[in-house]
This record gives sequence, C-alpha cells and structure tokens, in this order.
Amino acid sequence: REGWEVDSQNLKNTFTSFGFEIREKYNLTAHEMRDTIKDFAQDDMHQSTDMSIFCILSHGEEEGIKGTNGMIIEKEKIIDWVNSRIPQGKPKFFIFQACSGTLNDHGVPEENI
Repeated sequence: REGWEVDSQNLKNTFTSFGFEIREKYNLTAHEMRDTIKDFAQDDMHQSTDMSIFCILSHGEEEGIKGTNGMIIEKEKIIDWVNSRIPQGKPKFFIFQACSGTLNDHGVPEENI
C-alpha cells in the first residue's frame, strides 16, 4: 500500500514514546498473519503488560484485511483471536489501516487543514 512506510514509522515513533515494545512483521500472507497474531496473543508476556495495541497496515476490502496472497481475514476474527487469548481485564486497542470498500478517498486539500 502506498505510504505504508510513513504510517508505520509514525505509529512506531508514537507508541515507542509511550514505552510500548514494538514487534513488526512485513508482507505476510493471510495464513502468516493469522499465525503471527495467534502466537503473539498466546505469549506469556501478557501476564505482566498493562495493555496491547495491534496495528495492521494492509490492503483490504469490505470483508476484511488482505494478506499478500490476496486472501482475506475478517477483522472480527482477528479481534476474536486476540480477545480469546489475552487475559480479560487487559485493554486491547486495534488499528486497521486498510481500504474497506470500493470508493476512492481523495483526501483533503492542504489549505483546508
């Protein structure tokens, strides 16, 4: 996705400044995304953390997030995988940076910001 590098770096800078540990993965198939999310959610580190933030930057469609192989994972499944494995009472924050439809977003002219 065009511009992902800037978005990724901005997210990394922001959450690092708040003291979060960053784990990055790039160019994953849908199957690899599923396995990575499940492995992360099962990590014992969650016993000693206060919260988790998940940022997924990818292509997408109305149905969900696309892996590099074009297969789609529903956002609800991602949330369910995380919620079912990270202990209750631990906040989980999700950021999905992906298209979710067919309409183009042409942005806002700079003079209007």
